[in-house]
Amino acid sequence: MTDVSKSPAAEDGAPEPARRISTIGIAGGGQLARMLIEAAEELGLRTVVLDPDARCSASTCANELLVGGLESPTALTQLARASDALTFEIERVDVSVLESLEQAGFTVSPSSRVLGTIQDKLVQKRFLESLSIPTPAFRPFDPDADTPPALPFVWKARRGGYDGRGVAVIRDRGEIAGLPRLPAMTEELVDLQHEFAIIVARSADGRTECYPLTEIHMDPEANILDTVVAPATADADVVRTCRRYACEIADALDYVGV
Repeated sequence: MTDVSKSPAAEDGAPEPARRISTIGIAGGGQLARMLIEAAEELGLRTVVLDPDARCSASTCANELLVGGLESPTALTQLARASDALTFEIERVDVSVLESLEQAGFTVSPSSRVLGTIQDKLVQKRFLESLSIPTPAFRPFDPDADTPPALPFVWKARRGGYDGRGVAVIRDRGEIAGLPRLPAMTEELVDLQHEFAIIVARSADGRTECYPLTEIHMDPEANILDTVVAPATADADVVRTCRRYACEIADALDYVGV
């Protein structure tokens, strides 16, 4: 384990191009990193993990652990230099640092552009809109300056929300005053018949493969995932539509990864 907060900043300069990927650098050491490490081990790959917590979930299974901040240029540069390719398992990584690493010649997959798109829910929505993928009506929202949409509506923090955090269903005007004062958006509350999820993998040369469609059931009070049913029971047309949207999104982002 190396504490990069005590390490000197990396020297300037791009790395030598990797002829063969043998070490994967992972920004973030949570449970997703653990699953990624298991897959890497099956391929005979080493893993180096960067996380601010020395006791993070992936600390017991990574080949090497770097302790440092996910927004630290020094820590992320050290991770990149220790790896043939760098990836991330959490959104809380500094996009500007990843962009600088790419410009210096390091391999970052998915790219900084992908992370910059998914970090902000309003940017996500506008991206889907640009692809003509249907989405509930949405708009930026400042409760102190903007007229609220018709009730009921969904309030979402633009950044940092997950597992029910940063989401609220507003059914009464009196609830608006209690909303956090941070960049946010509103979304039309729609009546869902089913909610599906699909995973797509895309290679650097643009080949895509979709995993089977799954159906997810959310806890209506906590706004958090409760149950996943795999494979989903869905009409063939629904499956084809979900696969098409997933591949369109991956292609539009020039996504490399899962």
